[in-house]
Amino acid sequence: MFESNLKSYVSFYSEHIALEEMVVIPEALKVLEESDWHQLDAKFVSHCNPVSGKCPREPLYDRLYARIALHSPARPGVGRYHVARQQSMA
Repeated sequence: MFESNLKSYVSFYSEHIALEEMVVIPEALKVLEESDWHQLDAKFVSHCNPVSGKCPREPLYDRLYARIALHSPARPGVGRYHVARQQSMA
């Protein structure tokens, strides 16, 4: 069940990113002016995205990351190797 849910999420997230990159950003580049971009930048300064690493770590995301990584191939930066290293650094 977890693997199926993970595959669904990855598919959803990939489609979301593709929509941003192929539709939203190109349209924004056409219609937004420099002052608009400055306003957007100001709003996103305080935006906390756990994926970016720019906000405090949350145990919920750490556990989810560990669960996903444990199902990933074992190579530096991914999988059991990375989870063990992250846990030793926490």
